[in-house]
Amino acid sequence: MGYDGTSLVGQVLGDTYRVERELGGGGMGAVYEASHLRLRRHFAIKVLFPKVAANEEALARFQREAQITSSLGHPHIVEVIDFNHAPDGSPYIVMELLEGRDLEGLLQERGPLPLERVATIFGQVAGALLAAHEQGIIHRDLKPSNVFLCDKAGQRDVVKVVDFGISKVLGSKSVVTRTQATMGTPGYMSPEQAEGRAAEVDIRTDVFAMGTMLYEMLSGRPPFAGESIPTMLYKIVHQPPPPLRGVCPGIPAEIEVVVHRALEKSPEDRFPSMEEMVVALGEALAGTSAELRGSLLSAAGVSMTAPMAGSMVSASSERVAVSKPVARPKGGATTLSSSAAELELKRQQSARLLWVALALVVLLATVATAAILLREERPEVATKFVEEQPATPPPPVETPAPAPRPPRQLLVEVVAEGKGLRKAGCSLYPVGGAERVARALPCRFKVLEGTEVRLELRRGRKHVSRSFKVSAARRFAARYRARRLLLAEADPKPVAAKPKPPKPVATK
Repeated sequence: MGYDGTSLVGQVLGDTYRVERELGGGGMGAVYEASHLRLRRHFAIKVLFPKVAANEEALARFQREAQITSSLGHPHIVEVIDFNHAPDGSPYIVMELLEGRDLEGLLQERGPLPLERVATIFGQVAGALLAAHEQGIIHRDLKPSNVFLCDKAGQRDVVKVVDFGISKVLGSKSVVTRTQATMGTPGYMSPEQAEGRAAEVDIRTDVFAMGTMLYEMLSGRPPFAGESIPTMLYKIVHQPPPPLRGVCPGIPAEIEVVVHRALEKSPEDRFPSMEEMVVALGEALAGTSAELRGSLLSAAGVSMTAPMAGSMVSASSERVAVSKPVARPKGGATTLSSSAAELELKRQQSARLLWVALALVVLLATVATAAILLREERPEVATKFVEEQPATPPPPVETPAPAPRPPRQLLVEVVAEGKGLRKAGCSLYPVGGAERVARALPCRFKVLEGTEVRLELRRGRKHVSRSFKVSAARRFAARYRARRLLLAEADPKPVAAKPKPPKPVATK
């Protein structure tokens, strides 16, 4: 029953749906369970109260929700069947009846979720958003109460994303004011939403909300909490979230980096798409379990071979600094695509060992052959001479050919010069190959001599690259000037001059 005291229980809507009972309600409307008069099936009916529907903006959002949701047709988005008006003029949406609970209730009861469960839920939500984003639709109000977890055919946590277009009605803790309905839910807004910059709302706004939910699923608490809405909005806009591993120390560092990049204040510093966030999280999970990575990508409908593009993430072994979350860690990073990089490193090490072994075999064989020849061809010493004969010189001994020198490992280094490169990173990978090793500036790569490589510098969506053959140690300088990334050859590190010995002092 809504704030105007009306109830639709017992009524038949559209000569088709008998309203059986009220499931929940709020300041904007109510949700009922209804049975179909000609089919043995039950549905959920969401009704907008007449006083709310009198507001043209609220009515337009309600109709847009019905149109958008019905057009998506995704297994992890709630299905909308019909849209109509009740006899009193109240608009209503008929949708599939979901049995289960929302993610908000699960987190309130269980707190932090196991990594396996997080990967399954996150992947399904991401898959739903990918389908929406492909049609140019931004949810703009993602939060745990809009993620419904169903139990179907013995499978738990089957996700249904709900509420495309209006505020949450069932069990929502949202502020049901007109301002909130326009902006979203305070605790899960992006900075651009919190500041009312509606023109900047895009796919990366949903990426921020997904980072917020991922943080909460892993830690059991939202990243931006406060006793009042202004406090929460101030933190979202001006303060970094507490480092995830400070709240939940058991989380791998690679996963923390993914979460904090999604929560960057500037949209340009976040993942540019949901697919890239999913792939980055999959790479982070691969260090824990290849099965978890596969489960995540499968749930999201992302290919196992999806390219990382600009979303390659490196994780530092140290905790993210409390003062500021980072999208990429500083020095001492290890690559998330460790499987490919480690295999390449092992292959190179095996090749070097093989060269050394072959060189030793050739050298020993040559020395042994020379020793045998010298022993067999040595002239015997005569004890009696009839006539002195000139000595016969020994046959010349062939000098063995030098063993081939095994290829060396050479250093490729990138240093930062000037400002604006705090969040920049670089990648190095063989030309024509898929393996990629990423580092945060400054970065150093050891590369096998003679390898054709491509060096790429990236800051947000800006990038610049150089291709070359590694025949000697190389050093490059990264610069950011006039909003342009530059990657130029730099002078080698200066070698400190040895101090000259003091001149001897003449003594009288």
